[in-house]
Amino acid sequence: MTTETNSKDSLTADYPFDPNETILADFSLFGRLRRRLLALFYTLPDRGLFGMTPLEYHIHICGYSRAGTTLLQIMLEFAYPESRHFGREISGRWAAIRAKRNHKMMISKKPKDIFRLHQLINFYKDRQAALKPIILIRDPRDVLTSSHVITTDRPYHVPIERWQHEQPFIRYYMNDPDVLLIRYEDLTSDTAKTQQQIEEFIGEKSKRNFADFYKEQRDDFDTRHLNGVRPVDSNTIARWQRPEHAERIKEILREAPELLDELIAIGYETDKSWAQKYQL
Repeated sequence: MTTETNSKDSLTADYPFDPNETILADFSLFGRLRRRLLALFYTLPDRGLFGMTPLEYHIHICGYSRAGTTLLQIMLEFAYPESRHFGREISGRWAAIRAKRNHKMMISKKPKDIFRLHQLINFYKDRQAALKPIILIRDPRDVLTSSHVITTDRPYHVPIERWQHEQPFIRYYMNDPDVLLIRYEDLTSDTAKTQQQIEEFIGEKSKRNFADFYKEQRDDFDTRHLNGVRPVDSNTIARWQRPEHAERIKEILREAPELLDELIAIGYETDKSWAQKYQL
């Protein structure tokens, strides 16, 4: 299934994608052959041959845009300093078949890989290394009222259509025991507990505390999506309720009325009464 699928129709689909797709499904026949050959070279250390360190865990972060994926990435790279990490956004597919490594653990991050996570899962099904997917979610109202310094052509960073397309993929993984869903709200308000949850999911104790990530100077890390490196701040929770976002919330309800049901489905509301003040 391509990303051009009608997002509103896919909200009610049982499968928003073909769960049997491979990691090379998007490439031509020649492209698949070329990447298979490259993968043989780059994944050679994974087998532990010639005294090399076999890859045991590939942690890949994806999910909503503006939901803390970059924050979690820098925390993980700080907490697991001996991992193979990149300090920037790269696809899980590229990391799996193109990244040079000689490490027990590899960490990668790309929010849009929520659309291709099933392909990466299929890639690791028959490999010795285990994929450890972490999906970041956040109150969609905060996602859709979030701004960013790199977005200069519109006041809000995430288009409503983007969220509509992401949501069926998020819902698909909500109860998957092999995928860890982390709420941005938990990551920022109880970082220590979230770290413990992630350690248990990975099966590997970290060496440093997530909350101390900002104390390390990282010239190799792309911090643009963080709006600056600083201690964790939970004041970003529920910003959508501020008066300056009222018109945006009304716009969201007009263009994406399914938000009312989706907030209940993913646990951010228990009913629809919150929207009464925004109804036209």
